[in-house]
Amino acid sequence: MLQYLEETKVEYLRPEQPYVNKEILPNLWNERKEKIDALPERIDFEVVEQTQIAGPRVYVNSNDYAYKIIRELSTKYYIYFRC
Repeated sequence: MLQYLEETKVEYLRPEQPYVNKEILPNLWNERKEKIDALPERIDFEVVEQTQIAGPRVYVNSNDYAYKIIRELSTKYYIYFRC
């Protein structure tokens, strides 16, 4: 997770996309980094297949904290593109 966050740091600090709330991105990066730094080196979590979603892919979900952080990192919450 730390590697992913480091690889996205430039977009958080100097965003190229037209985010509506881009001024909060640097703080958001710091908050997410603190969460990751607080985790142990290895994190385990359980996932449950989302059988109600049909399709060629596998969809999963979890209530575990580590999974929620992974989801948070892969989504720019509170940030929207201008159209």
